[in-house]
Amino acid sequence: MATVSIRNALGQLRERRSNPRDLPLDPYVYSPLQGEDLIRLVVVQGSEDKTASVSCCLVDVRLSEVDNIYPAISYTWEGQTPTEQIEVDGHSMLVTRNCEAALKRFRPEESNRAAIIWIDSICIDQSAAAVSLMGQIYGGANTTPVWLRHSQIDIQSIEGDLPVVQWLSDFAATSNIEDQHYRNQRLAALIRGEDGQGRLTETLASLLGRFISRTPWFSRLWVVQEIGLSRHAVFVWEHISFGCSDLLQALVRAPDSLPARDDTATRIFGFITIITDVYLGARRTASPLDTGFRIWFTQVIQLLASKPHDKAFALYGLLKEAGVELCKPNYDTPLDEVYWHYTVQITKTSTSGGAVLLEGLTGIRQVSSMASWVGDWSTIRGPRRIRKILIPNRRYQYSIRLRENDQHLLVKGVRTELIAQRADLSFVDFFYDPNDVAQATSISCKQITDDVWRQKIETSREIRSALTVMWNLTVFRNCMEFARSSSSSSEPSSNVVRELFELLDVGSSDPASLASFERLIGMVEGQCVPHSTIDVVHAEAGLARDMKVMESEEEHMEWVRKPEYHIMRSLLTDASVYYTWMTIIASLLHQTLIRTASGRLGFATYTVAVGDSVFRFQGSEAPAIIRSHGEHYHWITSWAYITGAMDHDIYPEDDDRIDWYTFV
Repeated sequence: MATVSIRNALGQLRERRSNPRDLPLDPYVYSPLQGEDLIRLVVVQGSEDKTASVSCCLVDVRLSEVDNIYPAISYTWEGQTPTEQIEVDGHSMLVTRNCEAALKRFRPEESNRAAIIWIDSICIDQSAAAVSLMGQIYGGANTTPVWLRHSQIDIQSIEGDLPVVQWLSDFAATSNIEDQHYRNQRLAALIRGEDGQGRLTETLASLLGRFISRTPWFSRLWVVQEIGLSRHAVFVWEHISFGCSDLLQALVRAPDSLPARDDTATRIFGFITIITDVYLGARRTASPLDTGFRIWFTQVIQLLASKPHDKAFALYGLLKEAGVELCKPNYDTPLDEVYWHYTVQITKTSTSGGAVLLEGLTGIRQVSSMASWVGDWSTIRGPRRIRKILIPNRRYQYSIRLRENDQHLLVKGVRTELIAQRADLSFVDFFYDPNDVAQATSISCKQITDDVWRQKIETSREIRSALTVMWNLTVFRNCMEFARSSSSSSEPSSNVVRELFELLDVGSSDPASLASFERLIGMVEGQCVPHSTIDVVHAEAGLARDMKVMESEEEHMEWVRKPEYHIMRSLLTDASVYYTWMTIIASLLHQTLIRTASGRLGFATYTVAVGDSVFRFQGSEAPAIIRSHGEHYHWITSWAYITGAMDHDIYPEDDDRIDWYTFV
């Protein structure tokens, strides 16, 4: 179906207004865009009647020709199906209730005027090609109105939300107060609440928490780049509006006015942070891949997306703007390839790439074909921080309850994945005389390492990641030698490097890669282990120098070119990974070696105990350690890693038991 110019579209709208038709309209059919840089804009006719149906035209334009002349609306679909009819180019189109409400809100209030806007459900046909332009579209808009109202809301809820939204508007307005003293006074009054007693009322705190938690826009992933790339974003709720940047600036200034030891005020500040921290991180710098990327990413990836692919594609525009080289979105690409590609490219580009690896190592998996360091982002749900602030005193523990009347397990807690299979543990003590029955049957690596090292790593924030990670890899290598050898001899086993290589799952186990990996571990041992008492920066600099030498050696070039090498390089040299990689898998000073009944080796965080079991969640490759807690309760004490868990042959340990731990 042919589209028209903006001038002609305005003429057609005027003609239709003069000659309205009551006949049923034929459905609108999209015509293909004839060019990669073409987008559609919608020209919406104004109306004095706020309830009148929407009439509009679509026009094809080049992005470069309409820069900074249109607003791009940010809103959520909420899983709605298109049920509301609007008129487009003289034809009918069904849109969601939220889309119709937004169009009615942002069209002119005079019938002889029209508005040029961009809104996704009308202007794009949801193809991958259109998705790849989303970042440019929001970046080229003159403003981004954020439509916060959602359709499934009753009059009582609207009346309850009105004072909250007005309070947020007043809070944002403080950023425009030039006098610093008066601005701080106003902020302090708002934070405490103007109830005549100088403190914030619990009623307002509850209303604000409920408003944020039930407004879908704050939980959606797509909106992050819409705000992050926009020139000017404005929150809109009914007749109230306030700038996103104003709210961010007010938030930055608010701590100085925060009442000391005011728990309720702290709670309010937490609510506002939920609104702004993700978007502050996206807008604070031209590149979100700075040293704050780790925290920002772990917040963003918890937000929701309708399709698993969108967990990556929703960040495409923002990451491209930050310099990450990404292939264009393609929904036909297998999900494991998409997540692998994004993980590799982010880690290679970011100075704080450990965040994506953190999500890969801790996330529950439904896509079993991915490497262990690639996260299945589709299984990560949130926003968890909202729940923690809404119920600040509640402790979120994972629990499993065995029902009395059947043989099925019920998982309770933040993560509600289902138990699928079980593997009993057979503990082997590699560090004490096995004939001494008085000694413990399991032992944490923490107990066998040098006390000075342990104290230094546990208490000093100045310890850098390269030294910590490399020391721990060395400890683990030695542990593997004990585990694979028949005695406590320090002679290395021929399988040690292969076992460690497979455990970290950093690539194929071909001889050339194994040799390069062994060279890397050797460099670590040469630089870090002897330098346990010298300046950490010295050891880290030596490691970086040795890695550069390795990258120039011909026999290692093939492996150096692989993405897995860049992953390892990021882990070993990025200081910000200290709080991610070390905590999850490299802090082997806090690990316990375990062996399953079938002989598989692995480790788990903290000290496990005799009688514990390893469970795997249904659809997951991430085992967990389960401990009995009474007759019908079990606790998940920690996550575990078992060598070969990605090979699909570790579970079930006993086929006869699988039905005991599978939900119907």
